[in-house]
Amino acid sequence: MRSRLFVIFALAGCSFPGYLLEPLATGGGSGAGGDGLGQGAGMGGVETSGARESAAEAGDAGQTAGNGAAASGVELEVHVNGSGTTLDWLPSGNTGGTPYLDICPAGLVLIGFKATADSDATPINSIAGVCGSVDIGPAPSFAVTTVVRTDLPFRHANAARVYTSLCPDNHVVVGFSGEDSDRIEALTFRCAPLVVRAMPPYSLSFGEVIETAPLGIALAASAPFGPQDCPDRQLGIGQAPKAGVFLDAFTLQCAPLVLVEVPPN
Repeated sequence: MRSRLFVIFALAGCSFPGYLLEPLATGGGSGAGGDGLGQGAGMGGVETSGARESAAEAGDAGQTAGNGAAASGVELEVHVNGSGTTLDWLPSGNTGGTPYLDICPAGLVLIGFKATADSDATPINSIAGVCGSVDIGPAPSFAVTTVVRTDLPFRHANAARVYTSLCPDNHVVVGFSGEDSDRIEALTFRCAPLVVRAMPPYSLSFGEVIETAPLGIALAASAPFGPQDCPDRQLGIGQAPKAGVFLDAFTLQCAPLVLVEVPPN
């Protein structure tokens, strides 16, 4: 029987026994595709500090720590464990705007964002998450791929132009940073790939974190904030902005993943 992996997400408030996702690994990365506002079509990766275990190192660990090749007929499932936790709003001192909480549909996670603005030279007016599926290929590689599926609502006041900033292929959103004054002016998203260790004991890990180009333009009076990352072993499943006429504050809804080995029939 051929080995298969299934990605099944459950957003109910329950937990699953299995292999927890390994902690994030940070470091420099290559450019991501998509339109950064005011950046044209290119999106360069930005190096991040505090390097941890890289994707390559995680793979090596899997080769040395594994108890043998993947068994024929093994099925693994990936679950989003629970409904998630909302990170603190940033900037925390801004009290304006209506709070929103928009979660990707069951089975989907955040793989990028869209924003609206009046022009290439103005701050963003609204934000909308891009939700995608995570698909795992067959043995022996169990390659992880992401596919755009749907968008979350724009929060709140739309503007004339729409800009899109997606994570690189096969990456998911794990954090963000930005620039603000009396409103959010620009947002940059932090993305990481998911890596499946294809030998028992099976496990998941994050690869190196890279940053997209910013959505929005930071004006002279703005100040940087972040980065604000999901807790270890978690990724973005929703957006939690405060918004009215402008985008007043922003944060992510994060949840952990669990890799479960399905018992044979």
